[in-house]
Amino acid sequence: AMNLGPDITLCQGQSIQLNATLPGASYVWSTGAITPTITTGTSGTYWVQATQGLCSVSDTVAVVVNATPTVNLGSDLTLCAGDDITLDATFPGASYLWSTGAFTPTIIVNSAATYSVVVDLNGCTASDAINVGVLSLSALNLGPDVSLCSGQTVTLDATMPGVSYLWSSGAITPTITTGTSGTYWVQATQGLCSVSDTVAVVVNATPTVNLGSDLTLCAGDDVTLDATFPGASYLWSTGAVTPTITVNTAATYSVVVDLNGCTASDAINV
Repeated sequence: AMNLGPDITLCQGQSIQLNATLPGASYVWSTGAITPTITTGTSGTYWVQATQGLCSVSDTVAVVVNATPTVNLGSDLTLCAGDDITLDATFPGASYLWSTGAFTPTIIVNSAATYSVVVDLNGCTASDAINVGVLSLSALNLGPDVSLCSGQTVTLDATMPGVSYLWSSGAITPTITTGTSGTYWVQATQGLCSVSDTVAVVVNATPTVNLGSDLTLCAGDDVTLDATFPGASYLWSTGAVTPTITVNTAATYSVVVDLNGCTASDAINV
């Protein structure tokens, strides 16, 4: 009736509840506890004596707490193209499994990827991961040239781990945000290697349109609605594509004015 179970192996930081519960019994543990259960995370041999009236039973169990390994692959980093780096997960007595499939304490890498490792010491594990970038012309890419409408902004992003930056604007941040026309370049540097990229930003004017206040015509009259903006194209709710339309019936008339992809709209109740 008294059985604390088989011997127990824990990892550092874990704990286990030992349970000697018997109905109506009183208890004395090797720790001095008198409760039906105790919780421990410490190596040792634990016994309990359960007493019911004049009869007593006891059991013993061994708890072994194994050390948990530690691993630190370091901060994310960027290599110069053609260079390599050794990632080191060494912990005495441990075994290893890398995301590459390697089982060695260290691996040598030279390509951009996220590398991770699980370190196992007697069934107790620790893991870590590191992002490795490669500083090459293809790695730094601000993307295609950008067209904006006035009032809009774009964020240019050159982010790579472990790199320092210098933009044509003088900024030294991984990203910059602009709403101004111009040619923007960034230089990214890691150690002795540098790469750069350039992108053009064009900010187009946004047209304006004002069809005026709502109005009422006399029967038989008409009115010309005018959305003219130099260089723009037009699409009216009537289907017309002219700068102006002449109307003589009651309706809500609207227009979209497009200038190089930048639009404005207005509507009027007649």
